[in-house]
Amino acid sequence: MMANIDRGFVELLNKRTGLNLTWDEFKAIYQERKAERDADPVIQSRKERHRVEIDDMDAFFR
Repeated sequence: MMANIDRGFVELLNKRTGLNLTWDEFKAIYQERKAERDADPVIQSRKERHRVEIDDMDAFFR
């Protein structure tokens, strides 16, 4: 899922959940989760496999 995350998103999240996160708190949480995803070997393998497929397609169409 792709989403545009901005201050408005955080405001809606706060309004609907009552969390009252600040933008800086949200960014810190997001970065923590991103670091977890980036360290996951399964996700890294999937990204590498996708990169190889894209490179192969680029080479094919050249």
